[in-house]
Amino acid sequence: MHSQDENKINREFFDTISPVYDKKTAADWKSPSAVAAVVKPLLGAKTKLLDFGVGTGNLLDALDVCVIQSNIFAVDVSSGMVEVCRKKFPAADIRQIKATCEISTFAWPKFDLIVSSGVFEYIERIDSLICTLKGFLNQVGELIFTYQPIIMHHAKQCDRTTKTFWTVKFAGSIGLKIARDIESIQFRWHTHEIHDFCRAASLEVIQHESFVAFYDGADTTAPPRIYNIVRARLNSI
Repeated sequence: MHSQDENKINREFFDTISPVYDKKTAADWKSPSAVAAVVKPLLGAKTKLLDFGVGTGNLLDALDVCVIQSNIFAVDVSSGMVEVCRKKFPAADIRQIKATCEISTFAWPKFDLIVSSGVFEYIERIDSLICTLKGFLNQVGELIFTYQPIIMHHAKQCDRTTKTFWTVKFAGSIGLKIARDIESIQFRWHTHEIHDFCRAASLEVIQHESFVAFYDGADTTAPPRIYNIVRARLNSI
C-alpha cells in the first residue's frame, strides 16, 4: 500500500499521538459521526463489521451500542492506537497489522460491512487497498470509507501529497511531550479516480457525498477541510 518509509512515518506518528488522540479530536473531528450516519441504518443484530484503521475506536464510539462487540473486528497499523481501542472495546477482536493482506490469515468471517474513517488519506495505493478489502466482504457486503479529494484553489487540498506536522510546542499545548517535531504523509484523489478504483474492484458506488471533516483553526471561520464518503457494494453483474 505505501512505500516502507511512508508506512513507518505514519505508524510512528500515530503511535506517538495515541495517548492524546481522543482529547485532540473530540471537539472538531466530524468524520466518525458522518460515517456512522451512513452505517447505522445498515446494521442488524448479526452484522459482522470490520473497522479498517480503527485508531482509538472513535467510529465505534459514534456507532454507540448499535453493534454487538463480539461482532466487531478491527485492525490498525499503530500499536498505540490498538492499545487504546482495546481498553474501550474489550469484547471486540482488535489486532495490529503491518499489511492489509494479513487479515486473510485470521480466522475471521466474511464481513457484511467494512468501514473506514479518516484512514485512506494515509495510504498511497488505495486502488490496491480497495481490491484487497473487497475480498473480505460477503456476497452482499458493502465497503464504506472516507477520503480527501483534490480540490483546486483550496490551500490545503490542492496537491496530491502533503506532509502534516505536529511541533514540539503544539504537542506540549495538549499535554504530549515529544523530543522533536513529528510528521505524517497524506494523499488525495480526484472523484473520478475513486469511481475507477471501485469499478476495477467490481464494486458499484451507490453513495458518494462531501462533508466538512474539520476546520484548520480554532473556529468555523477557518478554512474547512473537505472529505468525501463513499458507499460501495459488490457488483452483481
